Amino acid sequence: MGTATLLLFRWALDRSASLQEAQTVALTTMVLFQTFHIGNSRSEHLSAFRKSPFSNRFLFVAAAAALAVHIGALYFAPTQYVLRVEPIALDEWPLIVAVASTIIVAVELHKLLRGGGLRLPAD
Repeated sequence: MGTATLLLFRWALDRSASLQEAQTVALTTMVLFQTFHIGNSRSEHLSAFRKSPFSNRFLFVAAAAALAVHIGALYFAPTQYVLRVEPIALDEWPLIVAVASTIIVAVELHKLLRGGGLRLPAD
């Protein structure tokens, strides 16, 4: 997560030359990494794809609310000033989401190698 976040930070810095925007991209990448990782962490052995995201409704609502607050803070002028963040351009979001979602693949592979994970249900 750290390496990918630093790579996106550098990409954003090279692209925009704004330190504040690059920091915002890095922060948002970490927020999305953690949001995706919440789904992985619901079971130590069972694949995230075999559990309903609504099996723990409170966790689902809390994660969605936290993500909404973060995104809201990026696009609301008073919080931009207080938090020293900049709005992220729409064309940057797909890369950030794609990079952050790699945590799902990494943890699923780890679960699979440990003997759990993507096994099909027994007939």
